[in-house]
Amino acid sequence: MDGSVSTYFVRLEGNIFKDRELITHKKPVVDKEVLAKVNKIVSSGHSIYIVTSRSEDDYTDTLLKLYSAAVPFDKVLVGVPHGEMVVL
Repeated sequence: MDGSVSTYFVRLEGNIFKDRELITHKKPVVDKEVLAKVNKIVSSGHSIYIVTSRSEDDYTDTLLKLYSAAVPFDKVLVGVPHGEMVVL
């Protein structure tokens, strides 16, 4: 990197949280490797946007789960369909 700030988009289900079925678990299992990478990105001054297919109705619950797992983030984008993400 050239020293500029970057924005990283990180999928919540099956990435930060190992379990894709977040609604069924009160405390999802955090992937510690992914969390370590996210922490390193944040400590380097970059932004983290969490991307999830969860609905707007689950927004508050999603935030609470992220806070309780000590996952750093700048924004949470809900309602993003599963599948490949392409940024142009």
